[in-house]
Amino acid sequence: MTSRERVREAASIAALVEVAEEAAERVTDGPRLASLPYLDSIGGDASIAGALPAVEELTRDIEQNYKLELA
Repeated sequence: MTSRERVREAASIAALVEVAEEAAERVTDGPRLASLPYLDSIGGDASIAGALPAVEELTRDIEQNYKLELA
């Protein structure tokens, strides 16, 4: 994947799913797909909004260190 927008989207959704699972104290068995429908199914609270600066920092870090050139 070389689209900057798609990389940012994937990284931010994955990070938000992690935060939402922790906030909901959801324990998952096995792999799962970090997606918007899955994120919606978890729900969330103010802790997700509080994590937005960390999510933004993570996405910037991924963009800067991505192995392929992003367009």
